[in-house]
Order: sequence, then structure tokens, then C-alpha cells
Amino acid sequence: MWRRMTYKAWRQPLLACSKFRHFSSSPPVAVAGRLERNDTQPTRPFWKLKDTEKIQVRLGEMRHVKWGFIFYRCTYSDDSSWQRFMDIVRHRAELDVHETGGSDINSSLEISSCEDRSEFEGATIDQIREHFENWVCDSSRSILQEQGPDANPYPTARYTYPIHVDAEAMYSVVESAPQPPARDKDGVGYVNLINSYWRPQESSPQCDEEFHEQDENDDVGYMRVCLQGLHPRVYSLLSSADAYHVFYRPPPKVFIR
Repeated sequence: MWRRMTYKAWRQPLLACSKFRHFSSSPPVAVAGRLERNDTQPTRPFWKLKDTEKIQVRLGEMRHVKWGFIFYRCTYSDDSSWQRFMDIVRHRAELDVHETGGSDINSSLEISSCEDRSEFEGATIDQIREHFENWVCDSSRSILQEQGPDANPYPTARYTYPIHVDAEAMYSVVESAPQPPARDKDGVGYVNLINSYWRPQESSPQCDEEFHEQDENDDVGYMRVCLQGLHPRVYSLLSSADAYHVFYRPPPKVFIR
């Protein structure tokens, strides 16, 4: 019997997550601070907006004050390379936000990392997905309080798609890819973007040959995404419910914005 990969397509409110058991977690470490929410909204149609403007609109709609992905460090053999990796993440984000004229939301960008060698060293995609989902659910009240007293309880991309960084991903960014300010146009440097709502589902043993041939292109719950454009391009795309499927590429392919 083979498995066809599917995922849970709906988003539950953060406060509806109490069914998950408690996991110990290291809280995210902020790399950038936050400012008060900016409620100024562009007047053009949404589809004509720049990525940074779309993020600004979503922040206003959700009544949130911060955006940005959360990175899980899953390799601990080289501290200096990890520090370099995070510096590149931050630098590329700042450059890309600036190039799209998004200085208004630069101060609300918070790139965070979860680091705990005893818990995350060598952690798999599935292990990080489980930890992240439990962390979001266990921390739902504090997350909403952090975002603001009137924050919408439905999760944004920040609380839906964690970033898994293993040794291969880290060195693709630090050693193999062009270094900032040079652009990584070929998508050499990548990270593993996890869909926290994905679930494996057993297919019928009577599945036909056609589905057999398509199995290699099925969603396996994560994808490799070029670090260049992760903030704000990919983050903006993931603000739409179906975007993950639209640009999904099965590993080892890399999505390039």
C-alpha cells in the first residue's frame, strides 16, 4: 500500500487548539523589534499592491503588529555558520523589503529562531511540525496578547509555516549561494518551509496506476524555498489560503520567487 499525501485545509482559531498535549519549547528569540500597529491602508485594488503593501493590509485586517517567519535550528555543529546564516536571513529580508518600498513595515518585521540543541539537533520535518503546532496551541493566549488586545484569533503565515534549517539548508545559504548584496537568482540557498496543517493520509489499496505515477509530485508536507524573497514575497503569497498549492514544488526542487 502506498500513501498519497494530503493536508488539513482549514485554519482553526488559535484559541481552539487546546486538544494538543503540552510540549516543552524554547521561546522564539526576536531578531527585530516591533512597533505599534499601522492602520493606514493603500487605496488601490489588492491584486495591484506590492508584497509589502499586501502584508500591511493583512496586518490591519488581522489586527496584528508583527510578521515574519520563525526558524528552527536543527544543526549545531558550527555556531559561526549559524550566526552567519541568521545574518544573511535578516540582511536579505531588509534588502527585499526596501526594494519593494516597504519601509513602513520594516520595523514590524520580526524574524525569530527556536534554538535548543537537546531538543532540535537532527530534528526531522515531522518532528518540527509537531513541536511547532503544539507550541502555537499552548502559547495561543500569549501570542494573541503579544499581537494586540483586539488581534484576530486566526493564525497568519507566521503561525502556520515554520522554517526548518538543517545542515544542508544552512550551508546552501552560507557557503554555496551568492552572498549579499549579490542576488541569488538561481535559488541556490534555500530553507525548508513546513506546512503545519499537512497530514499524511492512507490511500485505498485499489488505487489505480495513474495515481501511482503521480505520487512523486504529491505534497509531502514541506517544500524548499529560496531564501532570496522569503521576506516579503513568499510571506505575502502565503497570506492567501490556496497559495501554498499554487506554487508548491516537491523536494528537491526549489521554489524561486
